[in-house]
Amino acid sequence: MEPYELDQPGDNPHDNPHNWQHAIAVKGGKLCRTSTNVSMMWLHLVGGKPDPEKGFFIRINKVYKLTKKARAA
Repeated sequence: MEPYELDQPGDNPHDNPHNWQHAIAVKGGKLCRTSTNVSMMWLHLVGGKPDPEKGFFIRINKVYKLTKKARAA
């Protein structure tokens, strides 16, 4: 996957959501980012859906729960 380069000054996640898709991990109640971890409170979830005006995401399409696989004996 290549980083997205802004094509036009008016390009934004509300008008062109496919150019602004992200995957992010949550561990210990923090959004894991490369530079720093961010508290999940910044998702501004209301009823399990993000507030598109305040939140880190406009919408959340899929959620996966990863667990450690048990080691074979």
